[in-house]
Amino acid sequence: MPNNEEIEKTSTEPVKDPAPAQDKPDFADDVEKWKHFSRENENRASENYRKLQESEKHAGELDEKLTAANGELHASRMENAKLKAMLKHPQLTQEVFDSLFNGDDPDEVESWAEQAARLIPMLSSEPAGEDPEPQKKPTATQATKHIIDGAKGEGMFRTGPVKGEAYKRAMERQQARQKKN
Repeated sequence: MPNNEEIEKTSTEPVKDPAPAQDKPDFADDVEKWKHFSRENENRASENYRKLQESEKHAGELDEKLTAANGELHASRMENAKLKAMLKHPQLTQEVFDSLFNGDDPDEVESWAEQAARLIPMLSSEPAGEDPEPQKKPTATQATKHIIDGAKGEGMFRTGPVKGEAYKRAMERQQARQKKN
């Protein structure tokens, strides 16, 4: 245990601060540093906002394109379903579909075509009561001519698409859509 002299000695001596006392701390460097960080963040935020606006605009454009593509796909599926039904049931023509079919679902076309085919008899192009004229077989020269024409993309044995055919079909579809609207 310390004796009284040691206690008096320690209590009367002033304690010295190892660091020199400063009146006011200098924060000017810190303020400039934080101002710089703030400006960088503001620039980044404005750039990010600009990019967000551009991406929203681009997303809207893509959404419009997707909607248009889905519409074209649906129209193609409907046309395909009608063509399959017309192939399976020759008495169903485009006019029959246009005037009687009011569905909008390609899956409904087949069932409707089955019912309509039962109700609409097979139409014959020959007048009733007359014997059909026997079909003439083509001669070898005629058959050879058809085969040669087919190699050129003409005639009944056409092997490739005819130039302008896709354009005609596209224009017919477009005109049909315009008539509906």
